[in-house]
Amino acid sequence: MISFIDRFFRLRVTETWQMSVLLAVAVSWTTGCGRTPGPSRPGQAITVTIHYDNQPVTEGRVELSGQGGGRALNEKGVAEFAHVPFGSYQVMILPPALDDLPFHAEDTPAPLKVYDNIPKPFHNPETTPLAINVQSGQKQEYFFDLKTFSR
Repeated sequence: MISFIDRFFRLRVTETWQMSVLLAVAVSWTTGCGRTPGPSRPGQAITVTIHYDNQPVTEGRVELSGQGGGRALNEKGVAEFAHVPFGSYQVMILPPALDDLPFHAEDTPAPLKVYDNIPKPFHNPETTPLAINVQSGQKQEYFFDLKTFSR
Protein backbone atom coordinates (compact mmCIF):
# COMPACT_ATOMS: atom_id res chain seq x y z
CA MET A 1 0.00 0.00 0.00
CA ILE A 2 2.79 2.43 0.83
CA SER A 3 4.39 1.69 -2.53
CA PHE A 4 1.14 2.60 -4.30
CA ILE A 5 0.76 5.90 -2.39
CA ASP A 6 4.42 6.74 -2.98
CA ARG A 7 4.03 6.18 -6.75
CA PHE A 8 0.77 8.15 -6.83
CA PHE A 9 2.33 11.27 -5.25
CA ARG A 10 5.42 11.06 -7.46
CA LEU A 11 3.18 10.89 -10.50
CA ARG A 12 1.20 13.94 -9.32
CA VAL A 13 4.38 15.93 -8.65
CA THR A 14 5.69 15.02 -12.12
CA GLU A 15 2.39 16.00 -13.78
CA THR A 16 2.28 19.28 -11.86
CA TRP A 17 5.86 20.10 -12.86
CA GLN A 18 5.11 19.25 -16.51
CA MET A 19 1.98 21.40 -16.48
CA SER A 20 3.94 24.31 -14.98
CA VAL A 21 6.55 24.10 -17.73
CA LEU A 22 3.83 23.83 -20.39
CA LEU A 23 2.03 26.86 -18.95
CA ALA A 24 5.25 28.92 -18.85
CA VAL A 25 6.00 28.06 -22.49
CA ALA A 26 2.44 28.92 -23.55
CA VAL A 27 2.51 32.27 -21.74
CA SER A 28 5.84 33.34 -23.23
CA TRP A 29 4.75 32.19 -26.68
CA THR A 30 1.48 34.14 -26.63
CA THR A 31 2.83 37.27 -24.95
CA GLY A 32 6.13 37.16 -26.79
CA CYS A 33 9.56 37.77 -25.44
CA GLY A 34 11.77 40.30 -27.09
CA ARG A 35 10.20 41.79 -30.20
CA THR A 36 7.17 43.92 -29.39
CA PRO A 37 4.43 43.82 -32.04
CA GLY A 38 2.48 46.66 -33.60
CA PRO A 39 1.86 50.16 -32.26
CA SER A 40 3.81 49.59 -29.05
CA ARG A 41 7.00 49.57 -31.13
CA PRO A 42 8.35 53.01 -32.11
CA GLY A 43 7.27 53.98 -35.60
CA GLN A 44 5.17 56.44 -37.53
CA ALA A 45 2.55 56.94 -40.23
CA ILE A 46 3.57 56.49 -43.86
CA THR A 47 1.91 56.91 -47.24
CA VAL A 48 2.77 54.77 -50.25
CA THR A 49 1.64 55.92 -53.71
CA ILE A 50 1.69 53.43 -56.58
CA HIS A 51 1.47 54.37 -60.27
CA TYR A 52 2.02 52.48 -63.48
CA ASP A 53 3.07 54.59 -66.48
CA ASN A 54 2.09 57.80 -64.65
CA GLN A 55 -1.42 56.47 -63.89
CA PRO A 56 -2.54 55.54 -60.35
CA VAL A 57 -2.95 51.85 -59.58
CA THR A 58 -6.41 51.90 -58.03
CA GLU A 59 -6.96 48.22 -57.33
CA GLY A 60 -4.85 46.02 -55.10
CA ARG A 61 -2.95 46.18 -51.84
CA VAL A 62 0.40 47.40 -50.59
CA GLU A 63 2.10 44.94 -48.24
CA LEU A 64 5.31 45.49 -46.27
CA SER A 65 7.63 42.56 -45.56
CA GLY A 66 7.40 41.42 -41.95
CA GLN A 67 4.25 43.43 -41.30
CA GLY A 68 0.82 41.87 -41.35
CA GLY A 69 -2.21 43.70 -42.63
CA GLY A 70 -1.37 45.59 -45.76
CA ARG A 71 -3.46 48.51 -46.96
CA ALA A 72 -5.77 48.80 -49.96
CA LEU A 73 -4.96 51.27 -52.71
CA ASN A 74 -7.55 54.04 -53.12
CA GLU A 75 -8.72 55.82 -56.30
CA LYS A 76 -5.55 57.93 -56.26
CA GLY A 77 -3.24 54.91 -55.96
CA VAL A 78 -2.46 55.71 -52.32
CA ALA A 79 -2.19 53.32 -49.38
CA GLU A 80 -2.01 54.91 -45.93
CA PHE A 81 -0.43 53.14 -42.97
CA ALA A 82 -1.24 54.70 -39.57
CA HIS A 83 1.76 53.10 -37.83
CA VAL A 84 4.79 51.31 -39.24
CA PRO A 85 7.66 50.44 -36.87
CA PHE A 86 10.99 52.01 -37.79
CA GLY A 87 13.08 49.81 -40.07
CA SER A 88 13.62 48.62 -43.62
CA TYR A 89 10.93 46.84 -45.62
CA GLN A 90 10.43 45.25 -49.01
CA VAL A 91 7.25 46.62 -50.60
CA MET A 92 4.89 44.23 -52.38
CA ILE A 93 1.98 45.26 -54.58
CA LEU A 94 -0.72 42.60 -54.82
CA PRO A 95 -3.72 42.49 -57.15
CA PRO A 96 -7.12 42.20 -55.46
CA ALA A 97 -7.92 38.78 -54.01
CA LEU A 98 -10.67 36.84 -55.74
CA ASP A 99 -12.97 37.30 -52.73
CA ASP A 100 -12.52 41.10 -52.99
CA LEU A 101 -14.02 41.13 -56.48
CA PRO A 102 -17.78 41.81 -56.74
CA PHE A 103 -19.86 38.79 -57.69
CA HIS A 104 -23.60 38.23 -57.71
CA ALA A 105 -25.10 34.75 -57.80
CA GLU A 106 -27.23 35.61 -60.85
CA ASP A 107 -24.19 36.92 -62.76
CA THR A 108 -22.27 34.76 -65.12
CA PRO A 109 -18.74 34.55 -63.77
CA ALA A 110 -16.55 36.91 -65.72
CA PRO A 111 -13.11 35.80 -66.80
CA LEU A 112 -10.43 36.65 -64.28
CA LYS A 113 -9.11 40.15 -64.76
CA VAL A 114 -5.46 40.47 -65.68
CA TYR A 115 -3.64 43.21 -63.80
CA ASP A 116 -0.92 44.22 -66.24
CA ASN A 117 -0.29 47.31 -64.11
CA ILE A 118 0.92 45.08 -61.23
CA PRO A 119 3.63 42.83 -62.73
CA LYS A 120 4.37 39.56 -60.92
CA PRO A 121 7.81 40.51 -59.57
CA PHE A 122 6.06 43.03 -57.28
CA HIS A 123 3.96 40.27 -55.66
CA ASN A 124 6.81 38.60 -53.80
CA PRO A 125 9.26 39.93 -51.17
CA GLU A 126 12.05 37.91 -52.83
CA THR A 127 11.59 39.52 -56.25
CA THR A 128 10.21 43.01 -55.65
CA PRO A 129 12.71 45.79 -56.35
CA LEU A 130 10.73 48.17 -54.12
CA ALA A 131 12.16 48.96 -50.68
CA ILE A 132 11.63 51.63 -48.04
CA ASN A 133 13.37 52.66 -44.84
CA VAL A 134 11.01 54.11 -42.23
CA GLN A 135 12.85 56.55 -39.98
CA SER A 136 11.94 58.92 -37.21
CA GLY A 137 10.75 62.30 -38.38
CA GLN A 138 7.89 63.82 -40.30
CA LYS A 139 5.27 61.69 -42.02
CA GLN A 140 7.08 59.84 -44.75
CA GLU A 141 5.68 59.53 -48.25
CA TYR A 142 6.93 57.03 -50.81
CA PHE A 143 6.15 57.10 -54.53
CA PHE A 144 6.76 54.28 -56.99
CA ASP A 145 5.95 54.08 -60.69
CA LEU A 146 6.00 50.35 -61.38
CA LYS A 147 6.67 50.76 -65.10
CA THR A 148 10.06 52.34 -64.37
CA PHE A 149 11.00 49.21 -62.38
CA SER A 150 9.58 46.78 -64.97
CA ARG A 151 11.96 47.52 -67.82
